[in-house]
Amino acid sequence: YDYVVVDAPPSLGVINDNVLLACQNMVIPVEAMESSIHALDILLNQIETLEERYGVTIQQSAIVISNVHYPLDNDQKENIEFFHETFDGRCPVHEIRHRAAVKRSLSAGGSIFGDNAEDTDMKENYQQLAIDLEQAEVTA
Repeated sequence: YDYVVVDAPPSLGVINDNVLLACQNMVIPVEAMESSIHALDILLNQIETLEERYGVTIQQSAIVISNVHYPLDNDQKENIEFFHETFDGRCPVHEIRHRAAVKRSLSAGGSIFGDNAEDTDMKENYQQLAIDLEQAEVTA
């Protein structure tokens, strides 16, 4: 395989430690909420601990802010700005807006890139995410 995606639950523990150590390259999904910022802080501290303990580097390849609803309220704006400011120069930050077409495609077991898929303005965002991940792999 060219790529293997391991989807781990949003919790800390031995299983996720092993996932992080085995992959050493990650996409971090978040939402534009204060709780995501808190959870991200805990995750980054755990990554630092694992890197120090095992002498590895665990690369953050992208931050994906999902389920973004417009218009944004002030808290969401501040949280999105936090992700951009925190990861500027470290990895790309992608905003994925909430779209019913994406949800319907996934629920039907399909893809937004399929022949019969509904049109959605999020295709470009997902394509850019894929491009950024390929570039991160080359520079790693």
